[in-house]
Amino acid sequence: MKIDIYKAQRTISNVAIPDVTIQIGPHEIPERIRGASPQAAMEIARDMFAFDAKAIVEALQQSLPGGTIDQILIELLKAKASGLVVPS
Repeated sequence: MKIDIYKAQRTISNVAIPDVTIQIGPHEIPERIRGASPQAAMEIARDMFAFDAKAIVEALQQSLPGGTIDQILIELLKAKASGLVVPS
């Protein structure tokens, strides 16, 4: 899948807005997870997910318009909201 998205415009002279390519594809489970205890494997996976998330957020914040960032946050929260609802 390829998605083309508008890039932010310069707001300060001499500051270029970077192009960003995010490639999401299959990866093998790292050896350090395979050989770890279940608890250690969960901690390693959590750290990997946190690293990936921070890298994506940094890339998006550097290259997308603020309005797009706001809408991404809204869409992510809406998608997650059903899991956060407490039955009455």
